[in-house]
Amino acid sequence: MFEGRFSHPGGGSTVSVAGGGDAIADNEVLRGNGTTGVQGSVVTLSDTGGLQNVSAIDSGSFTNMSISASGQVNIIGPSATVIVGSNFVDLGWYRGTGFFRQGSNQTVTNSTTLTDATNLVISVASGRSYTIRAELFFTTVNTSGVKVAISGTATHSNILYDVHIMGVSTPGILTAGRATAKDTAVGVTASGTACYAFVTGCTTTSSTGSITIQFAQNAETGAAESAILLRGSYIELMDIA
Repeated sequence: MFEGRFSHPGGGSTVSVAGGGDAIADNEVLRGNGTTGVQGSVVTLSDTGGLQNVSAIDSGSFTNMSISASGQVNIIGPSATVIVGSNFVDLGWYRGTGFFRQGSNQTVTNSTTLTDATNLVISVASGRSYTIRAELFFTTVNTSGVKVAISGTATHSNILYDVHIMGVSTPGILTAGRATAKDTAVGVTASGTACYAFVTGCTTTSSTGSITIQFAQNAETGAAESAILLRGSYIELMDIA
């Protein structure tokens, strides 16, 4: 029967675990995998109980996985080879950078000034390529409409995104446009009372910062009219290179 074993890094006692068993010492967990001759793994938990590190004890193809404070997953293979970023893509792995949902309705009233969607903001790294996808649900007024753009504090060496705005109360595609720079809005005035915007694109960043969705009325009529971004709208970024 295989017995995996581990020692607390501070010099604590050594614990042996029969295959398939578990043992806990402070914030480490040893799990035997129940297979004779094959070693198990050590799982290290953070002080708050979150997953911090997973290590295979033997010299197999999987050695170490860690999750950074920002949520990035790093896998370290044999000979301390770090498998992240483009290597993830080479191996068919993808790093989900963020998926954020609008938690409550947000209103822009009597303004065509683009405004950040409160919850649709994602932090990005410099020199990475990301796909962008957002689905946005709006309540609008047919005489002022809505417009949408990608914005944020990050700079981009190359960005491309399309916006399609489709009617719900007035079914069909109301407008569509393509942007090659951030803060470029696509909008429609005759939006009906309900519409939907689909944003899809790709960017390569040239600085750290954020990517966010912005929206506003497409036209200002002087009347008390609003564009309302509805709860449940979302943005998703995927790190691809």
